[in-house]
Amino acid sequence: MLDERLRHRLKVQSLQIASVMARYHLPAEIIRSAAGARWTHFELSLPATEGLPLPLLERELLAALRVPEVKVVEQRPGRLRVSVRQPRRLPVDLMDLMERLEPPPLSAVLGLAEGGRPLLLNLLSSEVANLLVAGQAGAGKTTLLRTLALSLAARNKQSRVQFVIANGVPEESGALGEYRPVDNLLPPLNYLPHLLAPMVETVEGAAATFSFLLEEVRYRAEQRVTWPLIVILVDNLDALAEGGSPVLEPLQALLQTGPAVGFRLVLSVRDATGAALQPLLKSNVTIRLVGQVTDAEEARAAAGAPDSLAQYLLGQGDFLAVTGQRVTHFQAATVSDYDLHLALEKLHRQSRPVMVARPVTVRLHLPPGP
Repeated sequence: MLDERLRHRLKVQSLQIASVMARYHLPAEIIRSAAGARWTHFELSLPATEGLPLPLLERELLAALRVPEVKVVEQRPGRLRVSVRQPRRLPVDLMDLMERLEPPPLSAVLGLAEGGRPLLLNLLSSEVANLLVAGQAGAGKTTLLRTLALSLAARNKQSRVQFVIANGVPEESGALGEYRPVDNLLPPLNYLPHLLAPMVETVEGAAATFSFLLEEVRYRAEQRVTWPLIVILVDNLDALAEGGSPVLEPLQALLQTGPAVGFRLVLSVRDATGAALQPLLKSNVTIRLVGQVTDAEEARAAAGAPDSLAQYLLGQGDFLAVTGQRVTHFQAATVSDYDLHLALEKLHRQSRPVMVARPVTVRLHLPPGP
């Protein structure tokens, strides 16, 4: 499996390098590649290399490959060497972890607890209704949502689990006061074959989606249907909550009534102390995954208990899992962009069409997905 993942990474990086070269009308051919422990080297053949803007190429390749460092060296006329420093090894690699695990059906892999014990979340457990994922920027909330979704999709067919994803994209101020969207890790999940509808990223779309899902809850209750499990991932709920009652009222009703008919909601927030969020956090949230927070007040609101000490967590996937009075410290598992791409390719090769009477995109009045 490791060799397959390495071959896939080299293939994708080769395509990314070729794409950058083509942008500058450079007909480059990758002759060979070699992967070391920290650096991967690509040798390129070009008709001519004299006068090439090597620093500009380095910057373009760095942005395209999203790696820590890229070096471009002219070895001789007509030959370039592109050296790519790979990101540091993930503290807990999801794909490595899943290779040695056989989780029960509908159990998500969260990471490793103290002592190296794998931490799983069984969504069929009577202890699990809805989940809160809380922490400041850099805590690893979105990464954990991505891990949860992929670990479920990789081991469960669409007939057993399906996803709805709402992503409230926050904005941060740029250098001159302009606003730019924060880089987000969830959009690749748009290609999960388990997705019921394209990812929602607006307040209006979230309000329509939650209202539709509430109708589905009522329908299931009337028909006594609880299958398949529908997992609703809501990232950056703080941003979506600005939509007020059209978003919050159906969401609260989903939290209260959804678990009984096979719905599980996973809500991600930066600041659990917000007044608009308090009714939601008291509505059948039984599991709390808490990352680094700013202070003791946020730690208390996020964990739902005093003295969790979440304000002393290190960020970057350092989490507490809080269930009632039980607190488990764990390092969240992470999946690299290349491994995610490979996993999505495999899922699409294995997937079968989902038979529904009317497409969800029509019922939600949303555009078709990718």
